[in-house]
Amino acid sequence: MPTLEIQIYDGRRRPFLAGNVLVYVRKKFEGKNLVAKYVDSDRLDVNFDDNPGELVVIAARDGFHQCGVFVKDLSRPVSLMLVHKAENIEFDSNFYGKLIQTETPYAKLIGSDPDAKKHLDALRTFEPKSLACLLNVLEAIRWLPNAKDVIETLESIVLQPRRGGAIWQGVQEDRIFVTADSRLPGRLREESFVPALFGGHPGADAGFKESGRFREANLNFSLNTKSAGAGKVLADIDLDYFDDKLAHVVLEVIPNEASKITGKRKFTNPVKIYAYRWMATRNCDKPLSRYSGGSADSQDFDPMFVVGGS
Repeated sequence: MPTLEIQIYDGRRRPFLAGNVLVYVRKKFEGKNLVAKYVDSDRLDVNFDDNPGELVVIAARDGFHQCGVFVKDLSRPVSLMLVHKAENIEFDSNFYGKLIQTETPYAKLIGSDPDAKKHLDALRTFEPKSLACLLNVLEAIRWLPNAKDVIETLESIVLQPRRGGAIWQGVQEDRIFVTADSRLPGRLREESFVPALFGGHPGADAGFKESGRFREANLNFSLNTKSAGAGKVLADIDLDYFDDKLAHVVLEVIPNEASKITGKRKFTNPVKIYAYRWMATRNCDKPLSRYSGGSADSQDFDPMFVVGGS
């Protein structure tokens, strides 16, 4: 008898103990629920008489962002993350020290900003979502199959808020800007990336999107290969909610662009990206490893912050 084991976590990556979680299980592309049940623990086991095929598992609770995943393999537990809508981002107290340690892969990149600590402290205080975006992107790159090759092309970054839509430097809550060497496009073509549209990134003349690994929270590189000088490229790096192109346009690009007209500016939320990427790596049915600077290790997606409630 096949059994689906569902494990529910909070934004601090701890078992969800607040209870009163509504869990839905349904077959992919079918609206009928096989299970719709409130649970008061962090775990639910669902038994099936035979193989149910690909499933959709959703968890919802008042005050938290709803989450869901697709499931094919019932032999492994399924991990869900419910993040509180208060979105209180709690950074690792030593995230700067961990970034600049010589044995870590980003020591050179972070060290390219002579006032890195001052600027990162300012982001933590005044632009926490921009800092969360930066840490999400840096962590996601470490999970690429050729992470070492990509990271070594990243040369410099300005660790300050981006000022002006036409400026290819700085960080904001949905993307970061990096100067890289000219090997970067080739390294992206080698592994896990496909050519991507770049029209929504003014100044870009090439684009690459991580594809085929995760359904959600995929890396996207939009490149300006002509303005950085000989042997250099400018990279606009972000994480999209969805791998599916139609879902990305309809559920992410259009709402974000429409917000420019309404005056209530909306960006891809790094808190949701954090949850999506964490669930994607936990639930991936392919072997994954995380580049740590000198070797690869396997562990949770950890961008050096967690998300709590109010």
